[in-house]
Amino acid sequence: MDDGPNLDIRVEPRPAGLVVAHVAGDVDIIAIPPLRHCVDEQLGSASAFVLDLTDVGFFGAAGLSLLVGLSAQAGERELPWALTGGRPVLRPLEVTGLDRSLPVFAELGDAVAAVVVRLPVGAGG
Repeated sequence: MDDGPNLDIRVEPRPAGLVVAHVAGDVDIIAIPPLRHCVDEQLGSASAFVLDLTDVGFFGAAGLSLLVGLSAQAGERELPWALTGGRPVLRPLEVTGLDRSLPVFAELGDAVAAVVVRLPVGAGG
């Protein structure tokens, strides 16, 4: 799904209700509405969620706010979730200390593995 010139979001359903949302482009104040819509939609139906920010080139303060909100929503729903990203995402997380309170992984495979092991028994497929 193309959400403008600087953002692309691709939702990938996987077995057992896991959803991986791949985001590419710039996560700035302009990108937040479509990204928040995607996150809200997926959290409402997924058994586990991974936000793949590997292909993000810019990650601003609005993105940090989105991640804090995502973490709160997932916690309320007891939904396993994780995120992964490159340096443009990891650096702001490190500077703000959010890397210590959010489920951040350097590799997509590690993020997926982390949420899959937290899926409810019987959710495998």
